[in-house]
Amino acid sequence: MFPSLANLDFLADSTKEKAARELNESDDTRQAKINALKLAIEEFPDEDAIFVDSRRDDAFLLRFLRAKKFDIDRAFTQYKNYHAYRKNHPKIFAEATLEKIEPLLRTGFLTVGNRTTEGADRKS
Repeated sequence: MFPSLANLDFLADSTKEKAARELNESDDTRQAKINALKLAIEEFPDEDAIFVDSRRDDAFLLRFLRAKKFDIDRAFTQYKNYHAYRKNHPKIFAEATLEKIEPLLRTGFLTVGNRTTEGADRKS
């Protein structure tokens, strides 16, 4: 079983320092940032109902925060975009089983894009 990604106790001190330096993540601020993202989601006027049945658990929200270096506004924008895409393309998500995509993943075809220090895609 993997350790919770919301708790960094299992990491070496040097890795925790790197998380603080590069992601703005620390034991002192992590939960406050998760709670702020939850509040942004709750306060969003969701007229298009993109957040219906959306995951809001700490571990899931932490993915968006880490991807955007704990910037609440940028993490919330990514969260909205993720759910809007899922709503607008339900067939992709309904049919994307591990059994179907694993062969593609094993080829190495999918790669992480060229990223800036802020975690955004570089413009080519």
